[in-house]
Amino acid sequence: MLNKTCIGMAILVVLCIGLVGCASAQEGIPTPDGFEKTLVYMGAGKYDPSVPPEEGNLTEWYHMEVMNRTDAEIAEEQQAADAYFEETFGPGLPPAMAFGFDPRNEYRAYYVSNESAPSEGWVVRDGGFMVMIPEGGMNLTGTWGGENGTFVPGGSFLVIGDYNILMSEGNETANMTDNATGNATAEETMIIHYQSAEPIIPSQELDGAFFFRCTLISDEFGEGIAQGVSAPQMEDNVTQANIRNVLTFPAFGPSIDHTAGTA
Repeated sequence: MLNKTCIGMAILVVLCIGLVGCASAQEGIPTPDGFEKTLVYMGAGKYDPSVPPEEGNLTEWYHMEVMNRTDAEIAEEQQAADAYFEETFGPGLPPAMAFGFDPRNEYRAYYVSNESAPSEGWVVRDGGFMVMIPEGGMNLTGTWGGENGTFVPGGSFLVIGDYNILMSEGNETANMTDNATGNATAEETMIIHYQSAEPIIPSQELDGAFFFRCTLISDEFGEGIAQGVSAPQMEDNVTQANIRNVLTFPAFGPSIDHTAGTA
């Protein structure tokens, strides 16, 4: 029969294991060596695009409600977007159009290094400004296309915007409430700016699926890159979102260099 000392030690061991487990849960999966931060998003929502979203006008919802921008601030963001597009892809582009990504795509951050994202993920609110390349295509110049330009087919597009990750337990979309005071508290969010590193060109052979790569800018993590694919499936006029996106800071990470010492 166990004596009191053995029982006490057993309880202490169990408590220590529990504390270690809690610490691990709070810290989340560690950031891979060579990187400052890594994230993985997926979008797998299913919805009827002919039915309007509950948010109404998604452009107004994203810019005004999610990002809390005034009309003047939205105009400033659009000017900055136009300036970026002209510098990177050359003059003569159509003006940038504001957009908000439909939340019914269920775009979520399922993995954020050193953070404890729940199994249902953290909701990613996505929006910004977009340029659509007109039918017939365009010869893009700028820092991407070069002096002689690079042809891009019609239907391609450029984007610039912000990922606004709602990092609250249970993914509440409304402001959280302080139980002690009953007052609304600010949402806990992570904001990551993105901008097209190259035009996004939908595939004609794969029903409009496309690969994308965007430069990332974060006040906390510096510069990075987002690389992913969107290949939505359509059946009976219902959209099945199918997005996979990996974000890394820095962009490529100082991995092991196997060229050192070679001729």
